[in-house]
Amino acid sequence: MTTTGCDEVSPRTEIVLLGSVETMLEKIYGKHNHHPPIKVETRRKLSSISEELALETLRKVLNMDYVKTLDGIIMYFVNNAATVDGSPRTPGKKSCRLFQADVSLDLETPSPKFLRREENGGSKHISPLLALGELEFNKAFLLLSYIGGESLVEEVISGDEIRKWKDLPMVEYEAEVWNRLGQRYCPPKERRRPLEGDSGKTHYYQCHVAPDGSYKFKGHLLENTGTLLHKVLGDDNVLTVKFDKMLGVETYCNDLYSTYKGIAKNGIMVGLRRYRFFVFKDGGKEEKKKDVATKGVKCYFIRTDSTASNDMRNPYIFSGKSMHEARMHFMHVNTLSSLPNYMARFSLILSKTKTLEVDMTGITFEQIADIHCHDQDGKDVLDKNGKPCIHSDGTGYISEDLARMCPVNIFKGKSMRRNNIQSKIPNFEGQGPCGQEPPLLIQFRMFYNGYAVKGTFLTNKKLPPRTVQVRPSMIKVTEDRTMSNFSTFNSLEVVTTSNPPRNARLSRNLVALLSYGGVPNDFFLNILRNTLEESKTIFYSERAAFKAAINYGDLDDQDIAEMILVGIPLDEPYLKDCLCYLLNTERNALKAGRLPIDESYYLMGTVDPTGKLKENEVCVILESGQISGDVLVYRNPGLHFGDIHVLKATYVKALEDYVGNSKYAVFFPQKGPRSLGDEIAGGDFDGDMYFISRNPKLLEYFKPSEPWVSSSKPSKIYSGRKPSELSQEELEEELFKMFLKARFCKRDVIGMAADCWLGIMDPLLTLGDESAKEKYERKKNILKLIDIYYDALDAPKKGAKVDLPPDLEIKNFPHYMERDPKRDFRSTSILGLIFDTVDSHNAEEPPPSEISKLWYFEDEPVPKSHMDKFTSWYENYRAEMSQAMKETDKVKKKQLTNEVIQRYKQDFYGAAGFEDSNKSLEELYPQALALYNIVYDYAFQEGVSKCAFVWKMEKVTNSDLKSSVDGGVVDVYGEDSATIEHNITPWSLSVSSGYSLLRDPRYNKGLAFTEKERDTHYLRGLLPPVVLDQKLQEKRLMNNIRQYQFSLQKYMALTELQERNERLFYKLLIDNVEELLPIVYTPTVGEACQKFGSIFRRPQGLFISLKDKGKILDVLKNWPERNIQVIVVTDGERILGLGDLGCQGMGIPVGKLALYSALGGVRPSACLPVTIDVGTNNEKLLNDEFYIGLRQKRATGQEYSELLNEFMSAVKQNYGEKVLIQFEDFANHNAFELLAKYRDTHLVFNDDIQGTASVVLAGLVSAQKLTNSPLAEHTFLFLGAGEAGTGIAELIALYISKQMNGSVEESRKKIWLVDSKGLIVNSRKDSLQDFKKPWAHEHEPVKDLLGAIKAIKPTVLIGSSGVGRSFTKEVIEAMSSINERPLIMALSNPTTQSECTAEEAYTWSKGRAIFASGSPFDPVEYEGNVFVSTQANNAYIFPGFGLGLVISGAIRVHDDMLLAAAEALAGQVSKENYEKGMIYPSFSAIRKISAHIAANVATKAYELGLAGRLPRPKDIVKCAESSMYSPTYRLYR
Repeated sequence: MTTTGCDEVSPRTEIVLLGSVETMLEKIYGKHNHHPPIKVETRRKLSSISEELALETLRKVLNMDYVKTLDGIIMYFVNNAATVDGSPRTPGKKSCRLFQADVSLDLETPSPKFLRREENGGSKHISPLLALGELEFNKAFLLLSYIGGESLVEEVISGDEIRKWKDLPMVEYEAEVWNRLGQRYCPPKERRRPLEGDSGKTHYYQCHVAPDGSYKFKGHLLENTGTLLHKVLGDDNVLTVKFDKMLGVETYCNDLYSTYKGIAKNGIMVGLRRYRFFVFKDGGKEEKKKDVATKGVKCYFIRTDSTASNDMRNPYIFSGKSMHEARMHFMHVNTLSSLPNYMARFSLILSKTKTLEVDMTGITFEQIADIHCHDQDGKDVLDKNGKPCIHSDGTGYISEDLARMCPVNIFKGKSMRRNNIQSKIPNFEGQGPCGQEPPLLIQFRMFYNGYAVKGTFLTNKKLPPRTVQVRPSMIKVTEDRTMSNFSTFNSLEVVTTSNPPRNARLSRNLVALLSYGGVPNDFFLNILRNTLEESKTIFYSERAAFKAAINYGDLDDQDIAEMILVGIPLDEPYLKDCLCYLLNTERNALKAGRLPIDESYYLMGTVDPTGKLKENEVCVILESGQISGDVLVYRNPGLHFGDIHVLKATYVKALEDYVGNSKYAVFFPQKGPRSLGDEIAGGDFDGDMYFISRNPKLLEYFKPSEPWVSSSKPSKIYSGRKPSELSQEELEEELFKMFLKARFCKRDVIGMAADCWLGIMDPLLTLGDESAKEKYERKKNILKLIDIYYDALDAPKKGAKVDLPPDLEIKNFPHYMERDPKRDFRSTSILGLIFDTVDSHNAEEPPPSEISKLWYFEDEPVPKSHMDKFTSWYENYRAEMSQAMKETDKVKKKQLTNEVIQRYKQDFYGAAGFEDSNKSLEELYPQALALYNIVYDYAFQEGVSKCAFVWKMEKVTNSDLKSSVDGGVVDVYGEDSATIEHNITPWSLSVSSGYSLLRDPRYNKGLAFTEKERDTHYLRGLLPPVVLDQKLQEKRLMNNIRQYQFSLQKYMALTELQERNERLFYKLLIDNVEELLPIVYTPTVGEACQKFGSIFRRPQGLFISLKDKGKILDVLKNWPERNIQVIVVTDGERILGLGDLGCQGMGIPVGKLALYSALGGVRPSACLPVTIDVGTNNEKLLNDEFYIGLRQKRATGQEYSELLNEFMSAVKQNYGEKVLIQFEDFANHNAFELLAKYRDTHLVFNDDIQGTASVVLAGLVSAQKLTNSPLAEHTFLFLGAGEAGTGIAELIALYISKQMNGSVEESRKKIWLVDSKGLIVNSRKDSLQDFKKPWAHEHEPVKDLLGAIKAIKPTVLIGSSGVGRSFTKEVIEAMSSINERPLIMALSNPTTQSECTAEEAYTWSKGRAIFASGSPFDPVEYEGNVFVSTQANNAYIFPGFGLGLVISGAIRVHDDMLLAAAEALAGQVSKENYEKGMIYPSFSAIRKISAHIAANVATKAYELGLAGRLPRPKDIVKCAESSMYSPTYRLYR
């Protein structure tokens, strides 16, 4: 090639031609070397015609022996060719013209009038290009992609032929174009069969540009996520352009990329549409992993103009506009101060997002100040560039109503399926089924009136509706007020929401830093060995297999997990093959240091809005709520020794006022001289994820280092011209140069620095003190690399250039990095040990087996018509899939294969999948069975991998895994949501079967196992041959129980049944509740507790003693169930009226929780009985050789308080704040203190104080109909001023105050209490315990109950003393002499402690008493009348009360809830009940009663704002009823 020298501007730099044309010119210059290069006008002429015509012209010139002037002969041939039919020859797709700035108007996009031709006697024909312009764009693009690199000319296809296809459906159109063109010009793997169900997906149209300037089209590719650019302009107006790498070296005289620059300036013609360079984005490390060849740089052109007839009918917003003007419609980037910032910020429109469907015109957009970091004197702290440091970098607020509109479980713009599956199993955080909380944090991109805002929004319940608040640190592009009349595309785009965290894994960097911080090698190796051992069971244990599927399966494809969930046997050939793949994936992950770590999570971070957190504190919110205790905090990709912090997780009550019950985030303090987020690897809060661990061993070993402080120099101030100072042409040129530099010239300093860091860090981990000098040198270099690494991360948006000095580049790397075996050194650090341990570990081989069909499909008949149809159908599928598999690009191959699968699913179901199909299961099943047999028959010959198709097609679902408890515990096993017709899987640690199934109380059905179940679960021979249904089993058991003479024998028989067959136990109890309630609970449970040591067989519940101090959290984790909803805890000091029974009080929590399940419908697996053993003062027990508890006197004071406090904290940390903790049978002084101490921080309930009060109040409320007077007109006298008596009194006072609209203090004056020293009066106040003082009224001292009755003249007498027969004949007669209908309640139990019997009350009052008791009594006949006394049993209240808390997700118990429960119970008393003298309803309807109580309690929780399950159910009674546990047997798969 000849040049005119470096100082002369070559004309070809002004008019750039296609490479093929330039090459031909070079040959001409070589032959006719006495001629100078052609002139600009000639080049322009060549650029205006098609490539073929230009080459044809130049070939003629090349073949000539003599040429007078090159310009003259070329112009002659061109003009002569152009006048053959009166117009220039039709330009092809690959026009020679690349630059167009200086060409005349006739060289713009060809007008249709120049494209018509007349042939065959004047009849009009249409050119191919014009015909193409009449097609819908997706059809036109498909055609262009099928002709490869050919031009669209008559020789390829005529316009008339194209027109014939215009109105064909897309499927038929594609087939015609493929048969006519694709087979000839296009590789089979690039065939793009249309997918009818792809309307909701984003179409990415692609163009590949070769170094010579030629280009060809590919695609389209389909993705589930889209960018704002695609959403605003439409997919067809956006072109993804890939420029191939240029060969050669660029010099001052040799502009290597001139061809590409010409394309950027002139645009790309897609038929009659022109597309120009618009935006590019460096995809970062993740994109580079997918596409190393492009270094992750994506380039997008957009349509500017078109003369296609199909386009000219529809207005286009960017027609006639420059690229700069087009960008202004997205954001006012002209306000930015530097070019690097210009494109870095503008590329925000390329984030993969999901649009928040909200009218942006109605949003209030507020700017609030950032929270500055202050020193001790309250002054702003400045960073190295002199700017104020801030705590709130990247985070603002969004109102709750807008947050609720946000879709949940969004990750990088995509709705994640995985969370739906994770929520079905234990130990995976998940959203409860009753209502959907808004995301706590929303990572977003917001475009509003020229602003571009990037960061996270924290849900803020305090904000007025439809409001967002942003900070300066979030605003990346500001509004240009001079452009207020310029329309912008306003949108709120969601990138990621705060989602339930997956089980976290370590990384190589994190392992290295932890090892440096003192965590011993054995800690990591033990995790590794346990994981490898567990992997050995992957082919035998459903749990191990399921865990592997969740942890290592594809995020978008959970077929393996779903197969396991629905009970597909693990030896199914395809499933087994998949498990082999997962096992290999797991091994590779472990070799790379990705070790699973318990009690660790990745959470999105933000700043504490309350200001309550101290400098070293964070607030962590998980599924269970806020947690407490030390946590380790880290952020990927931290490299500094101090990037791991140990902080204190703190409960912040005020935070609930902002976020309500939303979950999954970590809050950092807004105090201190530096943001904690910035201290941790330079993090901020615009969506950064933080590693949070409360692993006790990790916290025990790790010793933190000082945090990272940058030692690099201040950033250089940008000295180039501002974007606003450039002309539009200069701006476009500079932006495209930036793209070329990012695409072709960028050096991966980030990756190199990280690799060198690890190469230097690795030996440091093993150096001892004797190598102090080497350690110092290595640390010095590491710190330099860290600064370079962090500076390089921020360099693109600052326009800074960061280089890695040669002296820090290393050549030898640890062997586990697998760089170069010849140069790598063998590492002995923990990372090397991990790699070697996995490498040497014998991988578990799958059990040998041949491909076989599932046995339950083997005998199924398959219609021949279906077999014939799907045989050919499957053959077509294999042909298409084989072509897709030829694609070498992994990402593209996955897209192509997924499209084939989706297309055939569309054909099979007539929809995207089974869920959307209008076809019935009856219609689909035989077809699916045919396909199953065909695929497996083929797999017998070709291998197990061929089985995949049938499982991807016939999607396995398991609808019976939804929770049956709205707002309650996730139904892990599907046991309660399945109806009697639905099968469930009997999960244990694996699927229970055989002898173990008969020993598993949750799943054992005894003789009720069906014949099929006995075969499936290997029970044949382990049971007698008879099959009994549950009803008959129940009848037989009740007959047996009734044979026992003593109640304790019945209690023991029922306990044994509960331990053997859980469902039959609860079925028995529910159906015979009135008969069995006195057995499983009071009074028999009292005797059982007294003899607990003697009758103890197997443990029920958790025993926590003083020996466990400091380890209570670990003890709680020993309990096999993770999703606990109700805990009943006792310390055994005041069991019923029996006193201190110590550890033997466990019978009380066990009995209470049995009633929670039987009467309230709370699932048994969600209940946890706990006994706190602090010793006993019962000398008899201490001397009893069979006593099962601590043999010591009771701990009191600080020792007792610390143990209880540790227990309460551990419960909240392990189960969250929505778990109900019921205090049971604590001594008075502790009962009141514990309730007062924890009622504001925990969901606590004391049945003795609050439950008894509520049930008694219910009786009093219902008795108003018998006394014909409201409670406010009554006077109450209590015998007993303990926790029960004062609790009842307080609730009565509260009820009266609301009834009379007065104060509680005034209402208390109607209530009097008598304790062991007589009437409680003011003169005794100094000697009274605190809880008695509110009841000390002005009166003369009275020493006994009878004297108090005569003095006070009460209308209601309530006994809660625990002193039997204290309501003497004189007492009852005195009450009867004062009142026509004395209301007497003898509440103490068991029966021996009752203040009087029913017979005594009715006889001594001459049948006038309204009587209720705490223990059951038989009906009484008096003077011909039968009186039925009712038991004021707490079992009326607490089961339904607990259920109400569960279904509402309540976080605290409020007294108004107790009133609501009492009113609900009173409302269930019927007319028939009143006629019998009853003030409580019949216990036979207890489940219905509990549902109404639960509904009333839940309603009150919602009214008080204490409910955590939103939205509120429309019918709460129905919600409560449907949430109840049912003990009916289930069929097993």
